[in-house]
Amino acid sequence: MSDPHTLRMDREDTLHVGATRPVRFLGLPMPLAVGLAGLAYMIQANVTGWQGILWAISIVGPCWGFAYLLVAHDPYGVNVALAWTRTCILSLDKGLWGGPTCSPLPARSRHVR
Repeated sequence: MSDPHTLRMDREDTLHVGATRPVRFLGLPMPLAVGLAGLAYMIQANVTGWQGILWAISIVGPCWGFAYLLVAHDPYGVNVALAWTRTCILSLDKGLWGGPTCSPLPARSRHVR
């Protein structure tokens, strides 16, 4: 028999896998799924009618399948890529607007005056 205190600690400290993964919608992490659904909506709204639905499915469907394969083993890869993209986009204007980064490796080279 194990110590009851040890059994209680094991039971309370165990974190199941579902609590550590990002929320998924049809196999994709939620930020990526919302982005692709927004793209499908924009395509359908611009083309309109049944043709719009078919165009949206024909463009977003393969992208969805490819993204599903990319995130099958690394669901946080999308979040890392989105975080990198947000910081990189903010760094592009740092010379002009004084962006929030002091990175030694800027995304854009300095202008010589």
